[in-house]
Amino acid sequence: PGTVTLLAAKPNIGKTTLANQWAYHVAMAGAPVLYVSFENPPADLIRKQLTRLASVNATDALRGRADRTKLADAAALYAKQAGGRLYYVSATTSTDVGTIQGLAERVQRAHRTPAGELPPVLVIVDYLQKLALLERGGRGDDLRHRVARVVQELRDLAEA
Repeated sequence: PGTVTLLAAKPNIGKTTLANQWAYHVAMAGAPVLYVSFENPPADLIRKQLTRLASVNATDALRGRADRTKLADAAALYAKQAGGRLYYVSATTSTDVGTIQGLAERVQRAHRTPAGELPPVLVIVDYLQKLALLERGGRGDDLRHRVARVVQELRDLAEA
């Protein structure tokens, strides 16, 4: 809680795959996760989880050629291990840090402990640059400044 971690690498290295696996494992450990994606629809991210759990080729699954029994077993495992704690959201052009904060608070309230405490929520923003491109105002149109501003807003959210 209270930490912001940035994952950066060249395109097509596997950042989304790694973040998606982190999300699953954190949810599997019992913590709520909000995964906000500016690039991949929730169905694609869930399909990636299921094909990984089923040990089937993702392209075969997409084309309907994967073992349906393995996929059904993977879906049951997914529901048991992470279901109800892993929330995927497609970001839009109106998604900003305030929107993400509101979603995170809803997830947090949905997972209030029996003692009434609000648990920390892991928030993953997939494609920070796209979020930064939507930001307006501030120090001009320089993407680096926009990213820095968004990161600071996310730090403020993490510390709230």
